[in-house]
Amino acid sequence: MADQPTPGSNSGHTPTPLPDRPHLEFLRKLAKDRLVVLRESEPDARLAVAQLDVAREHGFASWRALKKHVDEVNETRYRPFTAAIQRGDVDAVREALDRDPSLMTARLNPHERSALHQAAWLGKAGVVRLLLKRGAPVNVRDRGDHAYPLHFAAEMGFMEIVRMLVEAGAEVRGGGDTHGLGVIGWATCFQETRLEVARYLLSRGAKHHIFSAVVMGDGEAVRHLVEQDPTALTRPMSQFENHRTALHLAVIKRQYDMIDLLLELGADPHATDKNQQTPLHVALVKDDPASLAIFERRGVELDQFTEQNANLHGVTPILHVRDI
Repeated sequence: MADQPTPGSNSGHTPTPLPDRPHLEFLRKLAKDRLVVLRESEPDARLAVAQLDVAREHGFASWRALKKHVDEVNETRYRPFTAAIQRGDVDAVREALDRDPSLMTARLNPHERSALHQAAWLGKAGVVRLLLKRGAPVNVRDRGDHAYPLHFAAEMGFMEIVRMLVEAGAEVRGGGDTHGLGVIGWATCFQETRLEVARYLLSRGAKHHIFSAVVMGDGEAVRHLVEQDPTALTRPMSQFENHRTALHLAVIKRQYDMIDLLLELGADPHATDKNQQTPLHVALVKDDPASLAIFERRGVELDQFTEQNANLHGVTPILHVRDI
């Protein structure tokens, strides 16, 4: 059995050893079951208390320490398998699955991504095909982004893999991810715009939100969305996209017709994102006179704004950083 830390506050009690192949999901379920029992005597008990109890029972000072240990044990165990996926070595992946079928649903890294997540993200079509043939579940979310394999394939623009996943039953909308953008948002709103993927998703039942419609330059969809819900103009993106509005995004993506349309519909050119930047700020630091001309034509005063920001020479907007 793998070495474990010396018991912390559990001193005086022999810790329950973890199995050689510990599963974090089992430990989470154990903590939730423990919480039910705790609440019989302490109705206000929180999950963190139950998790700490489970951690100490296994000889760890905290739930975080327990999770770190389990992640490290599993990462070492899965390293040859993940390396085969990274190489796109279909034969090696097949042999590993033959030896240990549990690898199909194993969570392979601290983000708890499955083999299908990894293969889809890396663009390993042969591995994806094998995993799907073996029955890999397509609608399982990772823990880091709460995303399906389809989210990652769409983000990276791997059209062949996107088709394979959708034809295998992947949920094309995929709402509920950490970025709040759904699969179509991953195809459009990050650094690269994957128009072919986005059009395919729409043909298979995906729906626009204000951000995807803006990036794709779909004025009809933008008008419809704002008519249905005027707050779409002020809806912020997630914290990972700095709470930008659709107008911010239109400027970043240089969608000039959309900048004009959003201003026509009432979008606020002075709305601030998480970094206190307005869409006008973004147009200025991107040195984008075409955007600034649209603002000016729509009656937005630029003189005071440009004077206040004369010392701003350049900023590189970052739309998406996956792993920090």
